[in-house]
Amino acid sequence: MKYYHTALKGKFETHFPDPENIIDNFIDDMGNKIFTQDLMLEPLSKEFERCDAIYCEPPFPHGFKIFNKRANKNYLSGYDMFCQRIQKIVFQELKNKRPLFMVTNKKLLSFLPFPHDSKPMLLNDNAETISVWNYKIDFDFITNYELISKLIDFDCLGDFCCGYGSPLIHFLKSGGKNIVGSDFDSKCITVFKQRLMQKEYQQ
Repeated sequence: MKYYHTALKGKFETHFPDPENIIDNFIDDMGNKIFTQDLMLEPLSKEFERCDAIYCEPPFPHGFKIFNKRANKNYLSGYDMFCQRIQKIVFQELKNKRPLFMVTNKKLLSFLPFPHDSKPMLLNDNAETISVWNYKIDFDFITNYELISKLIDFDCLGDFCCGYGSPLIHFLKSGGKNIVGSDFDSKCITVFKQRLMQKEYQQ
């Protein structure tokens, strides 16, 4: 089964866990932690302080609306406010000097400081851009998963838009040690928990 929380139609199945089983946070026996956090309402959690790199695939404008609906959110401030929240995170990461890898679109990038590096990348077979701060990419890759496989020299990878957790699962499967993930939709965190409990990264 392919897991990826996307607004694209037809490529992946959207998972809706039993409402009685919805959870907000989980730590597995390896110390990997995932939890619900709404970046529209609060700053980046201190849980990410243990990470020595961040990778994320924030929603695009159209996807932002769809994800809000799935999570039963109604943000009148819209995508511009989301971009401003991401902007604050990027500026903080510049102070922290921690490597940050982020899939960007023109709208989001217009809010952000100029990246230290950027590369073309395939994400779900679509041509996108990975923007990078505090790091220079000196290796070849084509897809997002090929990129993530190259990041296993980092001890702990964080993702604050983790969805069902596929990038972080791939990091562990490639040999990465630990992960921290958050998403504003507790249904996503619940699906991610199931994947960690099944130790999908060992399969």
